[in-house]
Amino acid sequence: MSCMLSESSAKLIEADDASSVQVSLVGGKGAELAHLRAAGLRVPPWFCLSSEACREFLGVHGWSTNALAQTSEEARQTALAELAKASLAGTWVDPFRERVRAMLELSGAVVVRSSANVEDSAQAAFAGQFKTELGLTDVEAVCAAVIGCWLSLFADHAIRYAETMKRVNDLAMAVVVQQFVPADVAGVLFTMNPTTHDRDQAVVEAVWGLGEGLVSGLAVPDRFVVARDRSVVATEIGAKSRGLYWNPVQNKVEERANPRYFCRQAALSEVQVDALVEIGYACEQRVGCPQDIEWAICQDRIYVLQARPITA
Repeated sequence: MSCMLSESSAKLIEADDASSVQVSLVGGKGAELAHLRAAGLRVPPWFCLSSEACREFLGVHGWSTNALAQTSEEARQTALAELAKASLAGTWVDPFRERVRAMLELSGAVVVRSSANVEDSAQAAFAGQFKTELGLTDVEAVCAAVIGCWLSLFADHAIRYAETMKRVNDLAMAVVVQQFVPADVAGVLFTMNPTTHDRDQAVVEAVWGLGEGLVSGLAVPDRFVVARDRSVVATEIGAKSRGLYWNPVQNKVEERANPRYFCRQAALSEVQVDALVEIGYACEQRVGCPQDIEWAICQDRIYVLQARPITA
């Protein structure tokens, strides 16, 4: 089923565009990536499909964002099932497809991330509420993932959370397309201890392979607690018995059992822990509040994948 969007100008926003920091257009995740890039941090190349494309997509099917969010669960599920069958079409689609194709030629695979306007604020992170697709290697898969990200805005759990946060009347979804990093080690960094809320401690968690192995609960991570003076005050070596890895031959993410010595060995050196904490404090200083940062290391280079304020 194909939907014809209205004839409109391209809705692509590049990382260095002035509008790349406008949350209303690129969402919380997109705006944060723009700030990280402006701070000189190593962020994988990315661009954004603005929230206007989502509004237009819904509009040609007779829905507005508010109407779909506020209708009954039964009616919403019926509408989402129909919308999931739709295809991208319109004047912006060819430039979008070409931009995706160019990124795939450079990197081989991309990540498609939801970026809602209500995401990653200091009041409500909405972390884990929306959709991310990893390791996509062809244009059609990216187009399908874009629609999947749009529709994840209206998943029952996301709507319930939006209602709890009193944001259900203020929803918009952009999509970030970002170069995929086939991480050797990945994890999260908190510039405030999330357990004790100690502002003088940072916490780094790390697993072998992709960070989704940590986020999904597949792997028990290593945990490093670091004082503000950058001394490591506590280290816990997690089991890390399994991990998620990129298979470059089959072009897919796969789960693997880690070698036994991986389970006993720290995934990060002291130098890497120190470098990550330095990056974290640079992010915190720029935005003015404690940060929750997703990072990856590939071929000894540290990449910042995304960051958000730590919420209460």
